[in-house]
Amino acid sequence: MREIHGKVIRVAGNDYTVEVSPQVVAVTGNWGLCQYGDNTIKVADGLCENRQHGVLVHEMTHAIMYEAGFDDYEEELVNRVAKVLYQVLRDNDFEFLREKDDQTKPALEALY
Repeated sequence: MREIHGKVIRVAGNDYTVEVSPQVVAVTGNWGLCQYGDNTIKVADGLCENRQHGVLVHEMTHAIMYEAGFDDYEEELVNRVAKVLYQVLRDNDFEFLREKDDQTKPALEALY
């Protein structure tokens, strides 16, 4: 199983740390939780790899909606978008998006 605990996902310039936790279900009744205050995405421990990854993308979609300024939306919207987004991310190679970033990274690092 690929470990997702400790991974960091950047959403609109904000870094969300992923925590795999056995308490998520007990506390929320759900398999995942996105906490905007401390930029944490929690995913339930004990799920199979596909399910954990799907929950991660679902919670990441909540972070995207929040960072985009959407405060009032239905959970159904997140469910639908996250299911398709997970499939797209899983089944496609997006390395071509990074090639350009890799060329500009040294120039960006020089600014800091």
